[in-house]
Amino acid sequence: MEKLPVEILCHIFNQLPQKHIIKLTTVSKLFNEIIESNNLIKGLKVDTQTPLTLKSPKRKFSKVFIRDNNTENFIKALQATGDSIEEVTIEHHRTTLNSIVTILNLLPNAKKITFRYINLEDEDEFVDAVVKPLNDITLEFYETDPTIFKILHQVSVKKLVVRNYGDSPYYNFINFYPFITLQKHLISFYFGGIFESNLMSSRFPDVEFRLKEFSIYNSDLEEYVHLETFLANHVDTLEKLSIKDVHGWDPSNVINKCKKLKSLELEAIETNEITEEITSLEELSITMPNSGIDKFPNVRKLYIEGATVESNRIFSANMKKVEDLTIRFGKVNGCYFEKVKKLSLINTDEIENDVFIIHNKIEELALINYFHLNDEQLEAIVSNLNNLKVFKIHTMCKLTANSFQIMRKYCKNLRVLDMKTWSQQFNINDWKCLFDINGIEIYTENFNF
Repeated sequence: MEKLPVEILCHIFNQLPQKHIIKLTTVSKLFNEIIESNNLIKGLKVDTQTPLTLKSPKRKFSKVFIRDNNTENFIKALQATGDSIEEVTIEHHRTTLNSIVTILNLLPNAKKITFRYINLEDEDEFVDAVVKPLNDITLEFYETDPTIFKILHQVSVKKLVVRNYGDSPYYNFINFYPFITLQKHLISFYFGGIFESNLMSSRFPDVEFRLKEFSIYNSDLEEYVHLETFLANHVDTLEKLSIKDVHGWDPSNVINKCKKLKSLELEAIETNEITEEITSLEELSITMPNSGIDKFPNVRKLYIEGATVESNRIFSANMKKVEDLTIRFGKVNGCYFEKVKKLSLINTDEIENDVFIIHNKIEELALINYFHLNDEQLEAIVSNLNNLKVFKIHTMCKLTANSFQIMRKYCKNLRVLDMKTWSQQFNINDWKCLFDINGIEIYTENFNF
């Protein structure tokens, strides 16, 4: 095996789990050099089976992962890896605040820290050390006791994620307030799964940072006036706003004031009072379109879920610059976006052929879970799409072997054909007609030679 070219060995090693790659470093000097020089070890996983000592203290890892109650192993592993760690995840762990301080102080160059399902042994524990300063951190919390915030005052966060507190609705975020008050460079804030908590309340402090991104998902804050008061300080800087499945809140007042907004995502949200045109908006994702959808004239990338013929007509009449269009569930008919170059149709109803006559500039087309496709409609589609370069058919459809002759006839510019999840099996003779389309790449399942 050692006689194989280095490139082939690297390819083989890359297919292996990280723990096996680590073991290969002890097989031979050559293997160790190849693995070291090509940086094939991307991370270190520490669990209850990991040995207490590492034989290679000079090993450099960019990511580390700890789960279960194994703080001792984790600390020893970090001491052996040096200061190269950029990402750390601590998951399913019952630990102490002092242990977390010890761990974080072994990560002077960390850029991303994630806590998943962390429980504290004693929320009132006396902490006899402080976390050393960390700057420009992405900090993520998933189902984790927010008491942890009280040891993070020296951590300067760029992106903050707090979500999925699930069936513990009364979590107390009182320790979050001093932490958030000290943040000066936070630009992205995401929270979800927050119910009946005091995360957003009249006690929420004034802050110095100004957000560029804000997301709220699957939450019920009961009094949204406090959320609107908080967002009022950021409407001049917000560039991306995502609001999904939030009960009983119409964010129209906030959206009306966001003059620099570039990306807006609305899912299961009523927006009945959008009165101002948001001319800065370039990307819009919307579920079950309702009133106010005619206020975004400069959108270039549009995602619609649950489209109707009427909503499609409103979008088409008011959005003349759309180039990238995705429709998932619902109707396609009624769309007239003449500049569309990329079109994705997912779980849609039957499509009238004039949709492709109107959108004849399409260069990339994806039909996903569209079960009505047959040879006749395929010909109606590709005969109008002379610029088609990428064609994805991910569906169990009614195409026959003749479909390849149809594509050969019309798809002169095709470069990628990606066909998946279908029930038919075609043999090599069926495909041969496509091979003279210059430079085509074919990705498929059920490829029967």
